[in-house]
Amino acid sequence: TSGIEKFHNAVGIGTASAGYTVPEDLYNQIVTIMYESGAMLNIADVINTRTLTDLPVDGTAPTAYWISESGTYSTSDPTVTRIQLGANKVGVMVPVTEELLADSAFNIEQYIARLAGTAMGRSMENEFINGTVSGRPTGFLGSATQALTSSVTNSFNYANLVSLFAAVKTPYAQRGTWITGRAALATIMTLQDGASQYVFQPSYNAGQPDMLLGRPLVTSEYMPALTTTAKGIAFGDFSCYKVAMRGGMNVQRLNELYAGNGQVAFKFNSRVDGKLALAEAVKTMACL
Repeated sequence: TSGIEKFHNAVGIGTASAGYTVPEDLYNQIVTIMYESGAMLNIADVINTRTLTDLPVDGTAPTAYWISESGTYSTSDPTVTRIQLGANKVGVMVPVTEELLADSAFNIEQYIARLAGTAMGRSMENEFINGTVSGRPTGFLGSATQALTSSVTNSFNYANLVSLFAAVKTPYAQRGTWITGRAALATIMTLQDGASQYVFQPSYNAGQPDMLLGRPLVTSEYMPALTTTAKGIAFGDFSCYKVAMRGGMNVQRLNELYAGNGQVAFKFNSRVDGKLALAEAVKTMACL
């Protein structure tokens, strides 16, 4: 399942008109908008926790020295830092008319729960990528190392992709994933290598990712568009992006809050945080 399908998307609060429902014998399905699935909850390391989470992070490794016979060992201390993952709250509340609950031909409560979950998932996705605001997850774009600037204005070429791939250390590259937006994907799909072979390898099997330079490629609508200085593509080991989830999605049905208006409210929330633990694990490319 996709990352956001673990949560699911936004519903607009209607005007005075509650809309129309149809008799069950005529039609019992709702035609839904196809929201783009999120990427980050699939490629990040998601930790389920009940408390504040301190994660130890390897700082520097010890150095090994060559020692002569009966020689003296030199000391070399490793360093360990830590990052702290909190429990920032994201939520949505949706009022629904009593008539819609009573007359709807489909399961309106289940439908609203799915939409609310998607709304929170989309909000998380944006923060995991772009977040800079205190009290929310920290986006990886602001923490990852910018490896290079492309050689093409508002775009990039095959050589730029190779340079970004090579800029990531081998252990991270071996577990690496590419992430970009749809506009950049369109550019990638047209690129050819020196042998005039397309470098993009589409997946023809359900559940299998597209590939780029031998590593999976995912897209997110929250990755920046290809404009000057924008970091429109990233590559690296996203398991180094840590997401802490305090339980799942919490749901409350509020029968009294809007009772005077003939409405029932549904409140949804989740507590989550996210940070890139190692800046060197993920590298980005900005546009010229």
